[in-house]
Amino acid sequence: MVYIRSRKFCCCLPVRLGVFFLTILGVALGGLASWSGWSQIIESRRGYSYSKRELITLYVTTCIYTLGALISLFGLIGAILRRRRLVQLFTMALAFHVAFVIVTGAIQLYLLYNRDRTAYVQDCIRKTKSGLDEDTTRKLCEKALTVAKGVAVGAFVLIVLIEIYACIICGNYAEQLGDEDAYRQPNIGFVPIRNQNYTRVPLDLEK
Repeated sequence: MVYIRSRKFCCCLPVRLGVFFLTILGVALGGLASWSGWSQIIESRRGYSYSKRELITLYVTTCIYTLGALISLFGLIGAILRRRRLVQLFTMALAFHVAFVIVTGAIQLYLLYNRDRTAYVQDCIRKTKSGLDEDTTRKLCEKALTVAKGVAVGAFVLIVLIEIYACIICGNYAEQLGDEDAYRQPNIGFVPIRNQNYTRVPLDLEK
């Protein structure tokens, strides 16, 4: 009897379900991050103060998150069609994307934590139309900057961890699809051995 080991994620769930879940999550998070980035770019064109270095980093980071959302969509299509090559290409693209996200995200966080706090608060006060006095508005703007820093760090860490785990899951799924493709080849079967690695042999040797 031929047996093909079904890879798992989260200890018990089928790996294909994991690919579906992670690619959908990648589309959602990547889309959210890219929407936030493009919104900031639009704000910069309306007079919001960004240094040239910050603006360049923002453009690059936003493009990368947008690309990540598209890559996740590509991986979702590969999982739906059960195409090993598509899943492999998605895994490779995702690995490169993780590296870019780590580099550009670290640069963006560095710029965020080292930006001119006074200039940011003054811009915030100038653009805020809450009807509050200046001191209260200043405190709100300073609080907003502190919250933005925390949210940026949390989002960066969450996205990186999810993409790394997605690489592992998609790699396992590609291996499983490879086993299934090999089993469908004529006169080829699988014989399980103790360490759960499988060797292809002619089916007539199994008789």
